Amino acid sequence: MISRTLPKITPGIITGVNLTLSTAMAWGTCAKFDLGLQWSLLLVPVYYAFWQLFYAGCNRISERIVNAFDKVHSDLITRKQQEAVEEALKNVEPTVIVIDSDYEDAIKFHDHYVAETSIVREQLVREDAEKLDKILSYTKETFMRLNFSQTEVAQILDCVRYFVSHKDVLNVNAMKISKKPEVTQASLKNFAWNIAFQYNIDGDTTASFVKATFGEWFSNTELSSIKKTLRNTRGAHAVEIDEKILKD
Repeated sequence: MISRTLPKITPGIITGVNLTLSTAMAWGTCAKFDLGLQWSLLLVPVYYAFWQLFYAGCNRISERIVNAFDKVHSDLITRKQQEAVEEALKNVEPTVIVIDSDYEDAIKFHDHYVAETSIVREQLVREDAEKLDKILSYTKETFMRLNFSQTEVAQILDCVRYFVSHKDVLNVNAMKISKKPEVTQASLKNFAWNIAFQYNIDGDTTASFVKATFGEWFSNTELSSIKKTLRNTRGAHAVEIDEKILKD
């Protein structure tokens, strides 16, 4: 809203006009009632204050009148604008999203993809579980055949499970697998190689697995030496190299 007042006049002019009117009225009053000039000195300030209040009152009244007209005018413009917008909206066609055949085909493809992915994932999980079961069965049969105790076999099974699941070595200080003279280093390395081959585990990790799991056999053997001789095919060994241990 625009605030307006009476036209701005230089304060000096207002003061001069008020003082002139006040002096004239004071002299007129003194002359009319036959008062001395000394009374005019008292009446001039009174009339001056009157004219100042009169001017201020007129200014305030004019401001309210003009602002009232401004508000009415502003409301009228706003209402006209709203009516124009509403009229324009009546002529706007609503937006319609058309789902074409390509979109429906894409949805069907995505649903099919999700279903197939779920099937493949379940199949992989099942195959991994079956593969692990065969590896653990091979491990158990091998070391039971080599006269390891059930406690020792259980420890080896845990080490193998961790080895193939994480492709890393389970280091447990409390593990105790006693050395058996009839079981050679070559047999144990062949066993580890057979397991690692099925999971494509590198030689360094496999050598670490051998040394950590069968520590009493390899306490004085360097990892580099174990790595170089993981696969032993010359001569007869209690555990031979077998790439097909998963075959039934």
